[in-house]
Amino acid sequence: MPDSEPTDRAATAVKRALAMIQGLESKLAKAEQAARAPIAVVGIGCRFPGNVSNAAAYWRLMSEGRDAITEVPASRWDLDAYYDPDPDRQQFAE
Repeated sequence: MPDSEPTDRAATAVKRALAMIQGLESKLAKAEQAARAPIAVVGIGCRFPGNVSNAAAYWRLMSEGRDAITEVPASRWDLDAYYDPDPDRQQFAE
């Protein structure tokens, strides 16, 4: 029966679409469940300028709007090797 071929193709397409929709619904449900999954912060460590060495001190610094920028300690690197007050001075040999 030649007229049933388009109907068969349409039925197959509908079945495929339904299977795809069901698969997407399953993926969506899993994603929504994962988005609602509880998390726990069990620890935090930090060290910032301004004598900030724990989360409470960091929060205080931020909530008070303090500026924690400090000079780079000389023990970290030799500032004079990298900085010159003359911005036009060529620092590296070509």
